[in-house]
Amino acid sequence: MSNSLIKDKISTSKASKEVELSFVNIEGLEYLKMANYDLLDPFFMTIVSNSDHWLYISSAGGMTAGRRNSDHALFPYYTEDKLNDMRHTTGPKALISGLIEGVDFFWKPFCDEVPSRYSISRNLYKSIFHNAIIFEEFNENLQLRYQLHWNLSQKYGFVKKSILANEGTKTVQINLLDGFKNILPAGVDSPLQNAFSNLVDAYKICELDRRTGLALYRLGSLIADNAEPAEALLANTVWSSGFDVSKISLNFAKEKYFQANASLIEETETCGKRGNYAFNANFSLNSLESKSWYLVADVYQDIAKITKLKNELLNNNNIISDLQADISKGSEDLKSLISSADGILCTSNKMENARHISNVLFNIMRGGVFADNYTIDTLDFFHYFCKSSHSDKDKYFKFVSNFSPKTNRNSICSKAIETNDPDLIRLAYQYLPLRFSRRHGDPSRPWNKFNINLIDQKTGKPAFEYEGNWRDVFQNWEALSCSFPGYLTGMISKFVNSSTFDGYNPYRIDKYGVDWEVIEPDNPWAYVGYWGDHQIIYLLYLLEKLHKIKPLECCDLLGQKWFVYSDIPYQIKKYEEILSNPKDTIIFSHQKDKALKSEINRNGTNSILLKNAGGQIHYVNLIEKLLASLLPKLCNFVMDGGIWMNTQRPEWNDANNALVGNGLSMVTAFHIHRFLLFFEELLVHSKSKTFEVSVEFFEFFEKVTAIYLSFSELLGKAPDYTKNRLFLDALGYAASDFRWNIYEHGFSSEKKFLDRINVLKFIHNAKEYLNDTIKNNKRKDNLYHSYNLLTLGKNDYQISHLDEMLEGQVAALASKALIDSQVQDTLTALKSSKLWREDQGSYLLYPNKKLASFWDKNNIAKEDAENSKLAQRLLAIGNRSIILKDDDGKYHFAAHIKNNRVLRETISNIDDEIFQGLDSNREKAYLENIYEKVFNHKAFTGRSGTFFSYEGLGSIYWHMVSKLALSTQETLINSAETTRDLPKMQSIYNEIVEGIGVNKAPNQYGAFPSDPYSHTPSHKGAQQPGMTGQVKEDILRTWGDLGIQIQEGVLKFRPKLLTIDDFIQEESRLDYYDVSGKKSIIELQKGQLFFTYCQVPIIYEISNSNRLKIMLKDGNERLSNELSLGLERSEHLFGRTDIIDKIYVYINVNELFNSNI
Repeated sequence: MSNSLIKDKISTSKASKEVELSFVNIEGLEYLKMANYDLLDPFFMTIVSNSDHWLYISSAGGMTAGRRNSDHALFPYYTEDKLNDMRHTTGPKALISGLIEGVDFFWKPFCDEVPSRYSISRNLYKSIFHNAIIFEEFNENLQLRYQLHWNLSQKYGFVKKSILANEGTKTVQINLLDGFKNILPAGVDSPLQNAFSNLVDAYKICELDRRTGLALYRLGSLIADNAEPAEALLANTVWSSGFDVSKISLNFAKEKYFQANASLIEETETCGKRGNYAFNANFSLNSLESKSWYLVADVYQDIAKITKLKNELLNNNNIISDLQADISKGSEDLKSLISSADGILCTSNKMENARHISNVLFNIMRGGVFADNYTIDTLDFFHYFCKSSHSDKDKYFKFVSNFSPKTNRNSICSKAIETNDPDLIRLAYQYLPLRFSRRHGDPSRPWNKFNINLIDQKTGKPAFEYEGNWRDVFQNWEALSCSFPGYLTGMISKFVNSSTFDGYNPYRIDKYGVDWEVIEPDNPWAYVGYWGDHQIIYLLYLLEKLHKIKPLECCDLLGQKWFVYSDIPYQIKKYEEILSNPKDTIIFSHQKDKALKSEINRNGTNSILLKNAGGQIHYVNLIEKLLASLLPKLCNFVMDGGIWMNTQRPEWNDANNALVGNGLSMVTAFHIHRFLLFFEELLVHSKSKTFEVSVEFFEFFEKVTAIYLSFSELLGKAPDYTKNRLFLDALGYAASDFRWNIYEHGFSSEKKFLDRINVLKFIHNAKEYLNDTIKNNKRKDNLYHSYNLLTLGKNDYQISHLDEMLEGQVAALASKALIDSQVQDTLTALKSSKLWREDQGSYLLYPNKKLASFWDKNNIAKEDAENSKLAQRLLAIGNRSIILKDDDGKYHFAAHIKNNRVLRETISNIDDEIFQGLDSNREKAYLENIYEKVFNHKAFTGRSGTFFSYEGLGSIYWHMVSKLALSTQETLINSAETTRDLPKMQSIYNEIVEGIGVNKAPNQYGAFPSDPYSHTPSHKGAQQPGMTGQVKEDILRTWGDLGIQIQEGVLKFRPKLLTIDDFIQEESRLDYYDVSGKKSIIELQKGQLFFTYCQVPIIYEISNSNRLKIMLKDGNERLSNELSLGLERSEHLFGRTDIIDKIYVYINVNELFNSNI
């Protein structure tokens, strides 16, 4: 090949380029452009649609895609690292050769050749709505620009549009080979492909229809090892448009043949080979001329759908126009979904506007979004009823027959209350018609399996479903509830009705019920247990929101008697057993697990509700449910240490899983403090003087109250761990007795009245204990201990401390136990601590540290080894099962002894004759002490201290940083009127927010800063895109920055954190969807900003005085000098009644924050 074309241009080195960001509009869709993206390390991205597509792609080109879940894939669903490794063998591939004035060239876009034969530049464009992405490579030598677009179509599937443009002055003769590689057939699930891909290849059949260019990818039969026939009647499909269909083949020509201008090997059928789709085209491009073409793929199509597609390809000359129209419709539908959850924001900072879209999108992807305001599909509601109890269909049908096909939720709940039937009331309230939800699984989170069920596969109608880990879904609902506050009671009902009588929540929830983890002996990842901190704080935040919006309804809920307990196959062991081994505390009943699942299939999801001794569903009121969550935590309260983590699961940070058993959580203690403050306020405002609760629970409450009262003499004094142990044991036995009474006998149907005053006294007393412990857990550097370690003695205990952790500081700030000056002291100390990571301007979860080298980590002191008579005796006879001695005379533990448990097992397997003359108990204890001395497993917190990504060493976990920002903002807002040192607090807050990265340069952030990512290790850029819990905090923080405040049911505007720089500097035209679902356009002026709340447009404008203009849909206006909607109009806004058209908020410029601070 001639080099003249290369030498004609001056090569531009990568070193002289920079990664730059800009916003551009392409075909009516706004994109964020990252110029020279290839200078960054590869980063991973999520592309979504309004439908059930999923597409995960790396900036390096590796990708996978499919519909519904990972078992319906177009390209193999592998982990992120493998996708990067296979980027040149899977997915799209283009080869371009040709002539320019008689000189030949050969170009492979997006292929990193070393050394590179051309000077190239690359740009990446990503839609701010995350539904489209464009890879672009410009060949500076050839003056050719190649673009690869990915779009998603509900009707047609996955659309790759390619554009080749000649930007030079000379005509170019093009020989193009383009297509897809490694297309999967239908019928191959992810586990099968990952474990048996070579076997899968043997079953593959690929067929091409020459008339249409439509290719089918199928199996010879479903893959199984039994003798029963299993027909494979589905196929994945690919078709193309833009070139002659006669030059299409199922054989992707080898590069060397194409480079030699050999003809495409035209195969129309292949068997036992990987699926490919390739076409060859020859054409010329004049100066400034371009050519575009399409490849379109879809998955799991039956014969009827394929026949319809084939006929459309034969007869529809406008299929590309229809395709583009469907893509555009999908974009608008996606915008509508985002708009419904208030995702449209327009300030002067376009990056923050785009980040808000991202936050809202990923929040509704996790938790779902309500489809039609508060309108319920009655048929779906009826099906939901019937799934709960198959035998009550007649009752349910009679109830729903009173309603029209589309019914307002409030009407349904009101009618249910009129029946006085707790079953109907419970189901009516906790029915949540959510859609668009899926678990946060992707190739960077392969342990989570997702399902995108948007369409009922039987009826073809929209499906209202949600699923997820309960501790994930409920936090996303907190942000969603800002846009749909009318569903707060439903969210709270679902939360508490999913919890057990012994105080915890099962692992997962979905529309119809709960799910739990099971013991799988051969699966090291399978485990059972309960998380604790999420349960308190996430429920509390939902309750706080309800109380702000509907204070009377929140108080009234306390006495409502239609709440239930979930019954799952776990039992928490008796207290004496917990003391003997606090790491093994949950009994899993295989028999009950099987029985419950059988009952659900036979009778419905009501089968998992706890029954009383008479076999009836045991109904209780909300105050019992709240106390049922609170009291078990307070019975695990260890004075001066925190809440004992003895239910086999860690807390927010899964990577601290080794804290289970000997860990004490100050994090949960902080959360409980805030919970008690709220609970107290709720009871003070309640009109009820007594509450009817289960007699067994009443007795449990009385016993716990008496214990807390009788040990109150310990408060405010130096720790007396012997007396403290008596307190702990009394609580432990009280909880144990209560649990086991119910496990063995069930609740009776008897009730007793609980006096509100007695509950208030208990709360006051419990707060004193918590305040005392919080005070004692303040470190000398003004930070707070997050977790402590518990060492149980015979009659006492000892508490030791761990390194500082960000989690504890966030919980302390949110606990409402600190005054403003203490908050500021803690935040100031945080910046000076080992948690600060300078390169990212943000905070680690815990201090980074260097692990011991391999040479240093397993060395036994010579004296210790030689003082073990057992070890020396074993070495003398050549037994290296416990200790070995190397050639340098150093002693080490045998490699298989991974922990003290294995050490004990190994010692127990030693022949008795070897112990002759030895004190076996002494020798065993001595070796265990040596082992602990060498490895210090007592302080082992889990994988957090042994790996280097995710929640590991050196990593920033952005969710916790956003929690820090939100907690800081809460203090800042509450103290805005009173704190003298407000500028310093504002500066601290701004620095935390800037550290999150929205305004960072790409080379610092490591990806598009408009996209949320889970974590940033010390050696990489941002990792794990999109569906992180962080988005919830960032949405809430946005509302706080905008000054949204709700008190006593009234929406107020208090934008104390806005600066004049937040308002747009030039006119802007914006489209959005209003409450009715109608697309509207608004013209914004300089000095304004725009957002929606409950889908009502709100326009802020800088003014010389505060005033409010409310524009109603009937054309009338309401003016006010108060920045408050008032109760009636707040109810209209929260109720999404479509009465309010727009709200203009005029803000006194002098009340804005000083942007120069």
